[in-house]
Amino acid sequence: MAEYDDEFVDAGSQGPPIPAFLTDPLGILKRRWLWMLLAGAVSTLPAVALVLSQRMEYKASAKVMLAGQTIPTDLVRSTIAEGVDEQVNAMAVEVLSRPSLGALVDEHDLVLETDTTREEIIQRLREAITIKAEQAVNTGGGRRASLIYVIGVSWHDPLRAALVANDVAARLMEVNIRRRTVQTTRTTEFLRREMERVGTAQREQTRLIASFNAKHRGELPSELSMNLARLERLQQQRELLSMQISQAEGRLLVRRAARPNDDPEALHLAELRQSLAEQRAAHTDEHPNVRALMRQLEETEARLAARDPSEREAHGGMAAAALVAAERDVAQMRAQLQAIGPQMTELEGRVGRTPQVGEELAALEQRELGLRENYSEALHKVNDAELAENLERAQHGAQISHVEAARPPTRPTRPRSQLIVVAIVAVIGAMGLAGVGLELIDPVIVSRAQTEQMTAMPLLGSIPRIS
Repeated sequence: MAEYDDEFVDAGSQGPPIPAFLTDPLGILKRRWLWMLLAGAVSTLPAVALVLSQRMEYKASAKVMLAGQTIPTDLVRSTIAEGVDEQVNAMAVEVLSRPSLGALVDEHDLVLETDTTREEIIQRLREAITIKAEQAVNTGGGRRASLIYVIGVSWHDPLRAALVANDVAARLMEVNIRRRTVQTTRTTEFLRREMERVGTAQREQTRLIASFNAKHRGELPSELSMNLARLERLQQQRELLSMQISQAEGRLLVRRAARPNDDPEALHLAELRQSLAEQRAAHTDEHPNVRALMRQLEETEARLAARDPSEREAHGGMAAAALVAAERDVAQMRAQLQAIGPQMTELEGRVGRTPQVGEELAALEQRELGLRENYSEALHKVNDAELAENLERAQHGAQISHVEAARPPTRPTRPRSQLIVVAIVAVIGAMGLAGVGLELIDPVIVSRAQTEQMTAMPLLGSIPRIS
């Protein structure tokens, strides 16, 4: 058969040219049936071997439900901040960890081919396990919907697939209980440490306040009114002593100016007159001091007028002693007046320092108040955390329960019939490829148009096929 370079025909303007022999599939079959049959026989052997060597996969499914805590959150608030998705993901990571999967392999004696290693079996088991949410169940009453999760395990042994699925569900429940208990316990311990830290700081601040009060005793704001009252009393006492000293000195001058044998009663009369003159200079005649001095003056004059002259001489010797006593009284009053000065200076200093001391004390007390409030808040948090911890220990928190146990599946996920269909399609495809390949290697003329195209000459006639 003569070869030619262009074995394509123009299929019109609808698309690119296609090989001419593709328009005659029956012709290909008639011309190449022997080689196509040989290709089918050759490809059938590996297809059959592949179908027979493939293990059937069986998928078992168990269902678990994640429900919220049984006690209303208004009464007991959980200290676990993770959402549902985070909790499930964390539990799935722990269940699908290498130690957990290794325990499953050993417990259920999971094997693959004889030459597979333990790590390959663990990896294959990790790929065979799926955990996904299926639906949410609304429990009503304003409570959070319960979530149902499906745990699927695909394995070549249906019984082991079901056992592993149920085991994974049980492990999820155990991990949930352990994780929630551990989280609440850690939260309680953390809050308790914070409470102790704040309590220690508060006690230290209270000690600082007590030390500050002891150091600034007499200058505290609580003692200001007492210091002012005491300062006022000292001022009045100083004024009174000054007046008494002035009066005593006046009387002393009178006594010193008198003769030694003068009558003391007469001297006392002179002193009363001088005191009355001083009081009248400062007050009116209706003042109690003026009236009292006038009454004493009248009584003294009456006693002097009624006394015997001989008695006056008997009292002359007492003038010197009275003068010494008056001088001693004046000296004592001056000493008292001198002692009042330092006391007033000290009190004035205390009163002057009280505002600054008050500001420092207020800052200390404000910090102590804040620490006390923080301690009270921390104590409240610890009580709530302990209540939440007891809730989890009693298993009244969010729990995972086994809703439906996995049963050994009776049918594989991909039946062998599907593999047979795929193998048949593959064999037919190999036969087709063999025919097309031979047509490309050893082409033939299959149409009138192909002949005219090859010779560039019109075809005058054709002889029909004689069967």
